Amino acid sequence: MGPTPLHKIKVNIDGAFRDSTKPAAIGIICHDYRGNMQWAFVDKIKSISAFMTEALAMRRALMIIQDLGNKNVVIETDCQTLLHCLENDHPSLCEWQSRCILEDVLGLLRSDPDFSVQFIPCKGNKGADLLAALIDKGVCPIGWVEIPLPPLYSVLEDDRKDLRTPQGQRDPQSRSTMSVWSV
Repeated sequence: MGPTPLHKIKVNIDGAFRDSTKPAAIGIICHDYRGNMQWAFVDKIKSISAFMTEALAMRRALMIIQDLGNKNVVIETDCQTLLHCLENDHPSLCEWQSRCILEDVLGLLRSDPDFSVQFIPCKGNKGADLLAALIDKGVCPIGWVEIPLPPLYSVLEDDRKDLRTPQGQRDPQSRSTMSVWSV
């Protein structure tokens, strides 16, 4: 996890999918530019694939961000397939069952030029991953997370420590940034 630009907020998303006969789970976590958790949200959803789960997490995150009136938002996902579909602005690149969801996501992204989406490796997305895993296992209640549970608190503290390299500079290898649309 690299530093978030000054006065931007960062929203990490992740999904947990086992198989289509069981509910999937999504975790969404918002940080300020200092790495402090602002809010988090978890939910169980119906999904038929890992890709659909990630796309539903992205859509829910965008809807929450709009509802809260957040601006200057960087959304991070560890799903390269989702990012590729968004980057190419073409829902037909994804599985057909997820096309409507992807069209919703693209519409939400186009509606606000202050949103950007970028890839983050799994190791930098531990907070959202843990939230999705906790809700998937039934350890965390569905809805808003205002106070981090002890395991999440530890992950968030580790992420905050990783915000800067020893020289206090952003590590250029920490993530690849891709702006997926131009408005």
